[in-house]
Amino acid sequence: MRSRRPSLAIAGALVIGVALVVLALVLAPGPADLSRSVASSPTPAPTDAAPAPSPSPSAPPSPEPTAPSPIPTGRPAGGIEPYPLGALRGEYAFVLNGGAVTMPGTVAEVWAVPLAGGPPRLAARYVNATTPATSTGENVLARQFSPDGRRLVLSAATPRAQGGERLGLFIVDLETARVTPVGAEDAADHEKPAWSPDGRRIAYVKRPIIGAGTTASGSDEGIWVMNVDGSGTRKVALPPAPAGMHFPAQTYLHSWTPDGRLAWFYQAVVTLTLTDIDSGAHTEVRPAVGDVRGISFRTAVPRIAGSFSDRPGNCPGHYVAVLDGAPERILVRAPERPQCPLRIHDVRWNPTRDEVLYVLESTTNELHVHELSGAIHRLASGADAALAEWSTAGTHLLYIHRNAPDQVGRLPLRGGELRYLRRDGSDERTLFAPRAPAALSDITVRLYPQR
Repeated sequence: MRSRRPSLAIAGALVIGVALVVLALVLAPGPADLSRSVASSPTPAPTDAAPAPSPSPSAPPSPEPTAPSPIPTGRPAGGIEPYPLGALRGEYAFVLNGGAVTMPGTVAEVWAVPLAGGPPRLAARYVNATTPATSTGENVLARQFSPDGRRLVLSAATPRAQGGERLGLFIVDLETARVTPVGAEDAADHEKPAWSPDGRRIAYVKRPIIGAGTTASGSDEGIWVMNVDGSGTRKVALPPAPAGMHFPAQTYLHSWTPDGRLAWFYQAVVTLTLTDIDSGAHTEVRPAVGDVRGISFRTAVPRIAGSFSDRPGNCPGHYVAVLDGAPERILVRAPERPQCPLRIHDVRWNPTRDEVLYVLESTTNELHVHELSGAIHRLASGADAALAEWSTAGTHLLYIHRNAPDQVGRLPLRGGELRYLRRDGSDERTLFAPRAPAALSDITVRLYPQR
C-alpha cells in the first residue's frame, strides 16, 4: 500500500524553496531603495484609478508626505504633458511646483493632492518659460480652473512656426488628460490666463513677439478675451496708463470677480481696477496694491479684502477690507521697522465666515486669521509660510512651508512642503513633499461632488 507521507526528496525540495523565499525577502530593497529606483525611471506610470470619495472634509487621515511616482525628465513635447487623474471626487489641493522659476526652458508641475487621504498625483508638466526667460511665472492656479474644476487652462512655452517659442494657452482635461490648444497666435505670447465664472470665456494678456522669438520687453497689448473654444477673440478697452512714465506700462490680469468683471492693474501704477467687459465701465478700487496675491473677492459685503500700502515708494503696508469704490476699513497694520513695515500678503477670505487669512512676513512668516469683529488668531507657531489658502468649507487651511529661507522679501516665495491644519491651529500635518529640488510656488483648492 502507498504511503500518504511525502518522500524525503520532496520534503527536501520544499525546505530549500522556503529558504530561497526567505532569502529573497531579506535581500529585497527597502522603501528608500524602492523610492530611489522609481525616481530613476525615465517615464512615470500614472494611474487612472479614481481617488476615494471624501467621507468628511473636517477629519482627513494623515497620508504619507511623499511623491508617489517618478518625476519624468526632459522637456514635454509641444510644451505640455498631461497625466489622467480619472474621475475626481472629494476635495483636492492643486499645487504648482517650479512655477516661480523662470529660467529658459524650466519645466513646472501641477500636482493633485487629495485632502481625504491618498497619494499626491502628477496632473501635468509644462515648459514654464520661453527663450529668453519671462520675468515672472504666468500661471496662478486659482484663476485658471473652469467653474466645475475639471479643466485647467495653462500658459506654456510651445514651438513657433517661425522659430523659437511662444507662450500659448492649453486647456487640460484633468480627468482624461486631453489637451486642447486654444487661441493659437504665432506672433504673440498669451500670458496670465483667467477662466470666467460663467465658464464661457478666457481672459489673458497679449504680448507681441519680435523677430525669431524674442518677447517684446516692457510693453504688452493689454487684456484680451475669447470664448473657451478660441473663437470671438477681442481686445478689452482699458483706460490708458498715466502719461509721463519712464518705462512702458505692463498689464497685470489678477482674476475675474464673482460678478464677472476683470480685476487688473498696470504694474507700474498698481491701482486695482474692475472692468465690465460688456459695458466698458471701469471702477478704480484702490491704489498701491501690496502684492499680486494679496487680493481676495467674495459676493458678501465687504466684497474685497487685500494687502495695500498707504506709503510712497516701494514699502508694502497694511491689510484692508474695502467695498467696491467705498471707503476702506483698515483691519490691521503691519508692525513697523526702521526702513519699511513688515509685508502682509496672501490675504484670503474664509469661504464661510467673516474673517480673513493672511501671511505676515517676519523672521519666519506667520499665519494669522483676523475676524472682522476684531479678534486675531496666530496659527502654526512653527510655520514659515510662503503661501496660504483655505479649505472649501473654511474649517482647515493649507500653506506652503519654506524648509529654508529663500529670497526673503521677494514674491512669490517658494517652499518645500504642503501642510494642512485645522482653523484652530491643531492637527497640523504634511500632505505633500516633492522630491528635491522642491520649489512649491502656488496652491488652490477644489471640491468635487459625487456624480
